[in-house]
Amino acid sequence: MRNPLSIFAKQKSAMVAGLSFLDGLREEIASRIAEIARIEASPLSEAEALAMLDGWLDKISTESVDSLHPGSRFTSRANAVHGVELPFHHRQVEGGVVVDTTRACIVLLGALVAANRDGMRRVFAEQIADTLSARPGLSTADRQAALDAARADLLRLGAEEEVAVRGLESAGIPVERRVDGNPGLWLATDAALARLAGG
Repeated sequence: MRNPLSIFAKQKSAMVAGLSFLDGLREEIASRIAEIARIEASPLSEAEALAMLDGWLDKISTESVDSLHPGSRFTSRANAVHGVELPFHHRQVEGGVVVDTTRACIVLLGALVAANRDGMRRVFAEQIADTLSARPGLSTADRQAALDAARADLLRLGAEEEVAVRGLESAGIPVERRVDGNPGLWLATDAALARLAGG
C-alpha cells in the first residue's frame, strides 16, 4: 500500500523544484534585460565619436562664417566700415525688452572654431579619450552584434520560462506571468516554444 504522505512529499518536492527553476530563469531574464539596456546606453566608439566631432566642427564653423557674410560685408563700401554683426534678437516683454544672445553665442563659437579648428579638435578629442578610458565605447557594428546576441538569448530564455509556466500550470500550480513578458511567447504553440527554447 502506498504511503499518502510519501506521495505528497514527492509532489511538494517537485513543485518546489519547478518554482525554483522558474525563479532562476526569471533572474537570468532580468540580467539579460539589464545587459541589453547597458549595451544600448554604451558610448560610441572613439572613431565614431571623433567622426561626430569632426562633423559638428565643420558644420558650426561653416554656418557661423556664412551667417556673418564677411565676403559681402567687406566688399561693400557702405558695409565695410561697420564690419560683421552678431545676430542679437530683441523681444518685447511686459515691462521692457529682452535681448536674446543665444544665436549670437552660437555664431561666435563657430567663428572661434573656424579660427582654431585644429586646437579645439585636439582639446575635445582628449576629453573624448578620457571619457572612453573609463567606459569603453562600441562601434555601431559591435553594438548591433551584441544586441542581436543578447536579444536572441532573451527570446530563448523567455521561451524556456513559458514552457516552465505551462508545466507548472498543467500540474495544478497557478503561476503569474511577468507583466513585461513577451505576449508572442504566451500565444505560441508548445512545438514553437520547444524550438525557440532549443529543445
